[in-house]
Amino acid sequence: MADETKEEMDGNTYTDNGDYDEDELIKSPLKRVFMVLLSPRLVYESLSKKSSKLDWIIPITLTLLFALIIINSGFEFLRNDQHEAAINRIENNTKLTEEQKADGIERTEKQMERMSGIQRSLGNIFAVVGVFVHLLFMALVMMGVVSVVLKGKLTFDNAFKIGALGSMTSVVGSVVKLPLMFYHESLMQAKMSLGLLFPEGMEENFIVKLVDIDIFILWYVIIISIGMSVFSKKSLSKALLPMVLLWFVFRVAITSISGVLSGLG
Repeated sequence: MADETKEEMDGNTYTDNGDYDEDELIKSPLKRVFMVLLSPRLVYESLSKKSSKLDWIIPITLTLLFALIIINSGFEFLRNDQHEAAINRIENNTKLTEEQKADGIERTEKQMERMSGIQRSLGNIFAVVGVFVHLLFMALVMMGVVSVVLKGKLTFDNAFKIGALGSMTSVVGSVVKLPLMFYHESLMQAKMSLGLLFPEGMEENFIVKLVDIDIFILWYVIIISIGMSVFSKKSLSKALLPMVLLWFVFRVAITSISGVLSGLG
């Protein structure tokens, strides 16, 4: 019978069609927030059966809180990173004379000093707005992939909640990066990315820049792909492949544009 259940080797109980048994589902929105990092499929199976506004309110609140902590704790480090990057661009510009470089550096330092207060305010605003823009964009991407590639259906509400719960990876990332930021005294160097696997001095290599992806972003893509597979009733491989390809295209575009802008000085 369709409602009969069976025990699997992992200890969970499933119905005959492969879904989790009702008693195994996670019904607490707060518990889902933490369990999505450990058992994303179980969490999204639970979400597909019944959800509430708390399934996006709680994770977004935590994401915003840690984003603001990172921005405000590392603001001076961020200013130093921006100052160093701006000075390097001027010093490496072969079209400028030494006098023009000195004048450019002086003007840059004065401008950054005047903009300090505004930069802090803008940093906080962008941190908040950026979280919502990112989740809205990813919800639309997931809906498009499910509809066009997976030939399934995914509502905006469910897509938004999948992304919101998946964003808990950024919270873990913030916890890891906070001590790294103080250790390196730099916000830009406080990262856990694949680029760290390459020898020092290869940072400017196009291939290295291309694969210099934050491992927490990779984790995020895998988790939301699991959510897409659950709601579309497709295998994880079918959901993950288009998401990885889209992310790769995005990385190529960003890396290429960055290289062109650097070349223009």
